Amino acid sequence: MIVSNGAESISLRESPSTQARALRQSPFGAPVTVLESAENGFYEVIDNGRRGYALAQYLSYCVAEISLKGG
Repeated sequence: MIVSNGAESISLRESPSTQARALRQSPFGAPVTVLESAENGFYEVIDNGRRGYALAQYLSYCVAEISLKGG
């Protein structure tokens, strides 16, 4: 998944709450690894080696373009 639907960045939080301490800012377009769904509309994710919680509404699936060379 990637960070989307945000202005410039979103907060990676310590726990699944908007009141939780922000661990870092994840920039728009940054890839994150989703570990599992959490409560309150959050996903537990790994972002740049840091584990935390991100609001699901700011994440979306990214479809990679694959170029195949055939003969």
